[in-house]
Amino acid sequence: MYNCTSVHELHLTVFTNTSSNCNASKFLVNGTFSTADITCTDIVGLAGHNYQFSVGSTHSNTNLKNQTYIITLAPLPLTNVSVEFNASYINNNTTNFTIVDCKNIADPKYFDFLCDRTQPKNGTKTDECQYSCSNVVHGSKLNVTVIRLDFLIADNGSTWPQETTEKTLEIGMNDFV
Repeated sequence: MYNCTSVHELHLTVFTNTSSNCNASKFLVNGTFSTADITCTDIVGLAGHNYQFSVGSTHSNTNLKNQTYIITLAPLPLTNVSVEFNASYINNNTTNFTIVDCKNIADPKYFDFLCDRTQPKNGTKTDECQYSCSNVVHGSKLNVTVIRLDFLIADNGSTWPQETTEKTLEIGMNDFV
């Protein structure tokens, strides 16, 4: 909802820096204020990210100034998303794992990865969605954990809770590229 004073609904415009389609509708007049609902569609690839848009007037004879809003879009739940891992052999004891499509689940800065529950400190983040795990032995089983950390919801100050998912991977010679 956007509260605006003395502006005609035809002059109210929503600006974004994405390919999404936003518009203002459902104008209600309550005394000296008008209220508009802002609807944005086709917001693609921004689950778990902050989304920014501005509302302003296209009419030059109005007191309405551009107002910028930031909202946090809901992340995709890890339980409903197929989280896959691609392993590539680096050297005798280090392997890279990639969380496929992590950017479409949530902002990559909110992810963490445990290489093995029994040795949780043996990995490091090497890229937005890639982690390097040391002490990986051929023929071993790894109990890896993907963690989407809790993060602040920009538009209301509450927090999306942390979520984890585990997968057991059997590491063999055929698994390495």
